[in-house]
Amino acid sequence: MLIFVQSTPSNYKQRAVIRETWANRTNSKSLQDSRARVLFMIGNGEVYSAEIQREISKYDDIILYDFEDTYRNLVYKTAATLLFSKNCFSSFTMKIDEDVAVHIDKLADKTLAHVSPDEAALLCKTLPLERARRDPQSAWYISKYRLAEDALPTYCSGPSYIMTRKALELIIETAPKFRLISVEDIFFTGVIAKSAGVKLVEQRPTYLQTPHKECSPNIISNHNLKTPEEMRSTWKLLQSRC
Repeated sequence: MLIFVQSTPSNYKQRAVIRETWANRTNSKSLQDSRARVLFMIGNGEVYSAEIQREISKYDDIILYDFEDTYRNLVYKTAATLLFSKNCFSSFTMKIDEDVAVHIDKLADKTLAHVSPDEAALLCKTLPLERARRDPQSAWYISKYRLAEDALPTYCSGPSYIMTRKALELIIETAPKFRLISVEDIFFTGVIAKSAGVKLVEQRPTYLQTPHKECSPNIISNHNLKTPEEMRSTWKLLQSRC
């Protein structure tokens, strides 16, 4: 399994705490056994070239792309992630944001052990049907030119989702048939996945949207961890046996 963390160039502190906690080899048998690897995806690295080059030399876990690292360009960063993973022939590809903590071993043992890489499936917290935002001022704006339909298909919550190898191949194969939509989760896991025949498998009971304060053995990942302190405290809870 390849786990791609979409990171911003300047956010070294968040990458450092991820390396310290859930992406640390000492904390994961899957990482120790090379069944999983964590990589950081960064765009626009030339702005911080000296700092990032030192980070690359030290950790060898950063993939650097030559495009501006902005919200609107997340769709390009995600496309680059999927193409990179396809070339690595990974059985599973996980895309997560840098404010997410995930228990890799729980994920491997409780979820991925029951899914075949040859099954066209996306594992995620699904979001229900909604209408496309047509206001150009909205961060989630989708023009009629980009997508004629007003009703959006069910799609995956963007901060964290997993594709099987088969799903990845089908999504990459189908993507060129569509005009690009800058809202990457809707584009890849909704519009394209539906057209490609990829099914969405609900993971809501194991995924939390906000930081939690109590131990829960069933939780695999947690989103919206904005500080190193939140990442560390959440990681301790994810490790707890309760």
